[in-house]
Amino acid sequence: MVRNIDDLDFCLSSHPQSILEGLRSLCSQPKLVDVTLSAGGRDFPCHRGILALCSHYFHSMFSGDFVESIAARVELHDVDPSVLSQLLDFAYTGKLTINKNNVEGLICTSSQLQFHTVRTVCSRYLQHQIDATNCLGILEFGEIHGCPEVVAKAWSFLLENFEAVQQQEEFLMLEKDRLVACLKDEDLHIRDDRSCVEAVLAWVGHCKDSRISHLRELLGLVKLSLLTESYLTENLLKEPLVQDSLESKEFVERMCRE
Repeated sequence: MVRNIDDLDFCLSSHPQSILEGLRSLCSQPKLVDVTLSAGGRDFPCHRGILALCSHYFHSMFSGDFVESIAARVELHDVDPSVLSQLLDFAYTGKLTINKNNVEGLICTSSQLQFHTVRTVCSRYLQHQIDATNCLGILEFGEIHGCPEVVAKAWSFLLENFEAVQQQEEFLMLEKDRLVACLKDEDLHIRDDRSCVEAVLAWVGHCKDSRISHLRELLGLVKLSLLTESYLTENLLKEPLVQDSLESKEFVERMCRE
């Protein structure tokens, strides 16, 4: 007989990781998986339980009254198989390598399939990558894919580093409404308003035929009254774009007289 001693609470610390690794290895054995995901012509044998725990999309699919809840094979449309493979690796291992080449694909697919943890981590990564050369592209990407935290970070960077951003090729492709919003924002950081004038002229000049009609409006958003009379008369008024826009020319002439 065993003596009456205190209970022994045993915990195998490696057990959770061993189970996950074991389940991952079982994916190569058809009899030991319960669903196969198909995307882009590739098949991915896996386990409903693992998918449901890592993805709200799959949790709803497998626990709801959908055909897929009992189907042995689930077709995923408009899903990049290489990105899906990375998400499944994460589901089974908790590990994921994010880099500049895959972060956008991971955000797109993790948003689509509701791998919220992956989406959050990728969002943070993307925010840390923002610089003068890419902030406008990242801003647009964040808006398209519903990442308000990315949009906010990119917009803040744009306002704080406007003079650096305006030197980039991306700036010339900026939508007019976004340029207007930027020039109107009270948090716009610039050394003086000549930077805004130069930005407006560069933007209009990039696509003169379609943009020169906006020149007067854009110049009206710049605090020309804070610039010297000599700059207005000797530089801005003699600018070919201003000369080619009667409204803009008259506006600058009026500012010179005031």
